[in-house]
Amino acid sequence: MEIITVGGKGLLPWLIKKLTRSDKSHVALRYSPPEDNWMIHSAIGGVQPEWWEFFKKKYTSISRFRCNFECADKAADKLVTKIGDDDYDYLGLFGYAWYLFQTKILRINRMGNPWGSRDRHWCTDVIVDFFEICNELDPTLGLKKFENEMTTPEEIEQYLLSCPHFTLIRE
Repeated sequence: MEIITVGGKGLLPWLIKKLTRSDKSHVALRYSPPEDNWMIHSAIGGVQPEWWEFFKKKYTSISRFRCNFECADKAADKLVTKIGDDDYDYLGLFGYAWYLFQTKILRINRMGNPWGSRDRHWCTDVIVDFFEICNELDPTLGLKKFENEMTTPEEIEQYLLSCPHFTLIRE
């Protein structure tokens, strides 16, 4: 199993990168061989599968992180059962942008995403839920508990770089 962090093209990815001061705007999961053509991520159509060959053509600055623990593929299967085909959280995405604008630009102290939903997901929610399921399957992992609706692709990438359970794949 791999966790993929990428920079996207277009207005929304540009805005995400600008607001988060990062070159990454999206995250996804990729299964281990022999199923490594399959991706899981949340995009415009909601939580959905995608083929690796098509996915990687749409993004720039791709980083791949190998999960160094046995329950990763099983956790991904459970994740698909739990949130597969759920809708994309457009309102939550705009709520987070509003939160960032208020806290970082206007310097107003706010708590949380005002419009997030546990029934709809954006890309980082998929990874946050994946970590939660991994911890349920193997409590010794102790993967970080991120807050849904408040986590950026950059925060996920920084955690992956610092955690011994993940290895950056150098090509």
